[in-house]
Amino acid sequence: MVNAEQLAKLHIGPEWVDALNATFERFDILNPLRKAAFIGQCAHESGNFKLLSENLNYRAEALQKLWPKRFDAAKAQ
Repeated sequence: MVNAEQLAKLHIGPEWVDALNATFERFDILNPLRKAAFIGQCAHESGNFKLLSENLNYRAEALQKLWPKRFDAAKAQ
């Protein structure tokens, strides 16, 4: 379990307590190292829990570099 005080030390709002604890339980994230890794990855991916949707504005060159099997020059345009 994680609590609001622990999240505050990470500059994460208390509104995330229930969601994180539910996720820990659902996916068997039980030990402190796994919890820390999960919170760290989520913080990185979400701008420290501030961005909840991904910006999908990729340039054609980026599409080809990130997904070369899916995007050739014609599809990326």
